Amino acid sequence: MRKNIQIISCEIKTMDEYFSTLEQISEKYKEVKLWYRGQMDSEWSLIPGLLREAYSVENCIGERIQKLKKTNFSEQNNERFLIPNPKMMLKDYRQSISEITYVDDLNDVQVLELSQHYGLPTLLLDWTSDPMVALYFALSGINISEYKRDNKFAIVWVINPLEINRKTFEGEENQDILDSKRDSGKILEEMEEYIGTFCFKGTKDNPRICRQSGNFTYTCYKNAKMMNDMDCYFDHMYKINIPYSVVDNFKKFFKIFDLNEDSIYFEKSKLDIIATQVKQSHIKALHRKLLSIKQKTNIRKRKIVRLQENLRTRNKKRCVSRKKRRSYRKRNKKIYKRKSH
Repeated sequence: MRKNIQIISCEIKTMDEYFSTLEQISEKYKEVKLWYRGQMDSEWSLIPGLLREAYSVENCIGERIQKLKKTNFSEQNNERFLIPNPKMMLKDYRQSISEITYVDDLNDVQVLELSQHYGLPTLLLDWTSDPMVALYFALSGINISEYKRDNKFAIVWVINPLEINRKTFEGEENQDILDSKRDSGKILEEMEEYIGTFCFKGTKDNPRICRQSGNFTYTCYKNAKMMNDMDCYFDHMYKINIPYSVVDNFKKFFKIFDLNEDSIYFEKSKLDIIATQVKQSHIKALHRKLLSIKQKTNIRKRKIVRLQENLRTRNKKRCVSRKKRRSYRKRNKKIYKRKSH
């Protein structure tokens, strides 16, 4: 077993350093197109949107957690958690968008990636084959006036999707990068397995997915480990850290590369609105379920407290009764001694 294995990490402060770092990484994998993902905070895990809504309800030995909390997957310790039902969410989204767009020709995986790009929380993570798009996602939302600490970093993740799949599907014949249009059956089949993370290419029919050069990783929630917490993937993952103090220097290049909200997302559409509505509906349903669990837990807790109080009261009565019996015996002994004298 490998010990002290870490993801390769570096810090850059200029665009030249960014391109130079990408070139060095690409040199290692000349025949593979690498994937990139930008995140505003280097401390954020690679956690899919749906798992960000997870709440822990039981500990590893099946005891109810008294205070319900958001699940921390980095320190999860085999806790049982609840999330909105992913299959029901996707079903509701498909039915809703069928009224405004033609989806009959799309398989379930294509609808899933469409819902991901329009804001529905899923078990997918977006990746792009365009490193400038990843850089835009990492830096565009950062307001320097709000973040003046030099020790805070944005991050661009880099992965080799082919090697990630080879690690996940180790021992299987086909370990290639899957395609959502060609391999939908295989993808859906693997989604039901207790595996880690695997990669598949997105369908580029949708303009938003096409502009973002959209590809995806799927993380199995039954496994409950993110890919940046599984050392079997570390050799094929890289972290490029960018200090907040130099973010403005990078933002100047976004105009040159025509990277802005309109060019990345196009205009907001009904698909966005429907995704928000479906999301809110299912999260509210989850919160109702959590409230019910909390109420049942509180009722159970009150019953236990009452039982403990009753037990203490009973024990006190028994103690009093024992004292009375002892006192009665002593009195009887004294009376007997007097009579015998």
